[in-house]
Amino acid sequence: MKDFKQLYRDAIRKHGEAELNALLPKVKSARALSAVSDENCLSAMARCIFQAGFVWKVVDAKWPGFEEAFHGFSPERLASLKPGQVDQLKQDERIIRNTQKIKAVLDNARFVSRVSAEHDGFGRFLAQWPDDDLAGLWQSLSREGSRLGGITGPRFLRNVGKDTYIFSPDVVSALIASGVIDRAPTGKAAQAVCHEAFAQWRAQSGRPWCEISMIAACSV
Repeated sequence: MKDFKQLYRDAIRKHGEAELNALLPKVKSARALSAVSDENCLSAMARCIFQAGFVWKVVDAKWPGFEEAFHGFSPERLASLKPGQVDQLKQDERIIRNTQKIKAVLDNARFVSRVSAEHDGFGRFLAQWPDDDLAGLWQSLSREGSRLGGITGPRFLRNVGKDTYIFSPDVVSALIASGVIDRAPTGKAAQAVCHEAFAQWRAQSGRPWCEISMIAACSV
């Protein structure tokens, strides 16, 4: 397996140090992550869900309309919508009218509300989750949330500032090129092998998961 220094050299050679540093994600402190509102958490979930399999620029351009149509992504308000209001939302031209994704946002409003009540905030729930159990957090989002499986859940975590790596196509290519795996890590055993590789790179570099993930992606 490549050590982190080689991974970093490969990324620098392809992108240059300044460009690479500009791409590195930011991690929130536990205190800052705990302060992220439930509305912002639900909004970030919804954005990742609608971007999945779609042109991101189109979703981003329409996002102010999403915020209006989904009532500022208030979990309590969305969780209490009546059937007629849901039908109106499905016809709202301010958003992308994908019935299944709209339903996922409403389901996740209930998910966020429930977890927030149990942990005094969804952001606090994320902040308190052990840093060395990313797979457990991914599984929790996928199991209890809606359409948060695959890389959608990890992308949501990164967007709200929770430290995580992501098995994006480029990261998978880097793991293969580094000799860690020979195919996409779809199973728990393969993901555990990848986690161990990331753990070694973190020990070697002292960097957070998200930075190592981006450096790996930029190395191929």
